[in-house]
Amino acid sequence: MSHLFCRFAYICLVIATISTRVCASDDRAIVIESGDRKASLIELFTSQGCSSCPPAEKWLNKFSSRRELWIDYVPVAFHVDYWNGLGWKDPFSSKENSARQRRHQEENHLSRAYTPCFLVDGREWKGWFSLNRKLPRVQGPGHPLSAKILDTQVDAWSSGATTEPLVLHIALLGFDIESQIKAGENVNRTLHHNFTALAWDSHISTNGRWSAALPVPKGPRVARYGVALWINRPEDLSPLQAIGGWLPGYNPK
Repeated sequence: MSHLFCRFAYICLVIATISTRVCASDDRAIVIESGDRKASLIELFTSQGCSSCPPAEKWLNKFSSRRELWIDYVPVAFHVDYWNGLGWKDPFSSKENSARQRRHQEENHLSRAYTPCFLVDGREWKGWFSLNRKLPRVQGPGHPLSAKILDTQVDAWSSGATTEPLVLHIALLGFDIESQIKAGENVNRTLHHNFTALAWDSHISTNGRWSAALPVPKGPRVARYGVALWINRPEDLSPLQAIGGWLPGYNPK
């Protein structure tokens, strides 16, 4: 009897140890949830080679300390590559960013491709050029979207989705970036960037669930990282929901 009790106690100890490890692993996970309220995706198309862009980025940068961040607004700055041939190559630019802006134009979400160019929830927003710069607020519920991030693994789900195909976008964001510009329209200027899309990719699903890795950044390392996720229908870039958050301790390999 004593032998059986000891064996049972040992099994319980092993189970408890395994459970503790799982909980410890889960404690490192970052969970981001939207709830039923819709958050607005703010897209800024910008370039280090554009002299009109630094004021727009300075305005966007301030969202990093605003209470509405990740709750009402999820900002992403896409650096385009079509300025690169005019004296300065933006290290954060990509052809994919430029293609995303062109697709917005093709879907009649904006009049033309230019910088600085803002879109809010997939619609051109020219309010930044006005004096009050008041962002539009989205009314009504959105598709609930949640994500769990553990190391570089992202598991996301939308409880508002059934069998409708939806595309999840995952963008790795860079913050507190300082760039010394040595040529082009911003020559000899020091530019500061937040919410910079260092890398992003897309994944389609028909059951409202996604499992993917964080996109790997190709450019220089930055001081601080965050993540933005949003969903839309395959035929329309207008986001149904957006979420975002910080990635404390993230260290790209």
